[in-house]
Amino acid sequence: MSDKSAQDESNPNASPDPIAAPEWRQMVDSALDTAIISTDSQGQVTSWNEGAHRILGWTEHEMLGHTFDCIFTPEDQAGGLLHLEIAQARAHGRGGGEEGWRVCKGGSRIWAAGELSPVRDESGAIVGYVKILRDRTLQRRTEEELRDEREALRRELGLRAPAA
Repeated sequence: MSDKSAQDESNPNASPDPIAAPEWRQMVDSALDTAIISTDSQGQVTSWNEGAHRILGWTEHEMLGHTFDCIFTPEDQAGGLLHLEIAQARAHGRGGGEEGWRVCKGGSRIWAAGELSPVRDESGAIVGYVKILRDRTLQRRTEEELRDEREALRRELGLRAPAA
């Protein structure tokens, strides 16, 4: 038995060893239905998980060192949405959060929800950001179909739509 194991058994309140980087990476890459993207303080991609690859199409190799501005529509790019999310995250601890269209590698679009949060060092200084993004295309399509079906039923029954 190692000295560390003996020490842990004798002190039940001892904190566990921090997770090593390769173990952390395995956990992040196991989130296949969630894009997890980290950047440096300037917004340059420093990691791009397998979920981001599956959802958006770009590989980590393709994205490292670039901003992820390419996931925003041309209109959102022109409006500086990435920089707005960074400013919100810096000022309020979170940026973005709204659902909207995002662009995939081949030019197709998905409906997604995502937030940008600052990553801080031990002193509290922002050293980067993490973007968490989920594809909500199927949920949006289902909601639209249900809304259309309700509206068709209302018309068939001669009912008025409820006031908004």
